[in-house]
Amino acid sequence: MPKLTRRSARPRLALEGGSGNRPSHRLSRRPPDLVSAQPQPDLFDHVAESGRAEERTHLSPLEVPVTLVSLAALGSGLRPDAWLYCLCPVPQSRRLLRDGLRLDRRAPLSLLERPALFALVAMLAEAGEACPSILRLRRALVQDFLEPDPDSSARAGAPCYWLVPAEN
Repeated sequence: MPKLTRRSARPRLALEGGSGNRPSHRLSRRPPDLVSAQPQPDLFDHVAESGRAEERTHLSPLEVPVTLVSLAALGSGLRPDAWLYCLCPVPQSRRLLRDGLRLDRRAPLSLLERPALFALVAMLAEAGEACPSILRLRRALVQDFLEPDPDSSARAGAPCYWLVPAEN
């Protein structure tokens, strides 16, 4: 006669040559002496050979989008905003738009807040020089790479920064 299980009232039939009972525990296919006794190494314990993280030298255009803006599009507001600006010659602005921002302590890129931008454009106009191209980028995207530039800040009367590799 077939056995009835507790879960259902359906009969459970034994296979040919079997009793219809399940084993009470799972049997391992490997003998216990062949199981690896060495634990897996912790992946977070790995330290780079130099002992510190590698220094970034470049921010791609996908990481930090840079846009070309005109002075007329900025309006006349003197309040700081969420953007930083860069005054640079046209060939350099094309290279920055195409290749992204280079992080170099020996030749850092100068970034200005909006009030400093208007002050420096006014100084260029007084000197009779043409206004170079103006690039705009989000401050939040480069915040970790900014270092204050006290000389330009004093000259422009508003905060200015150098774009440099982050300190580790």
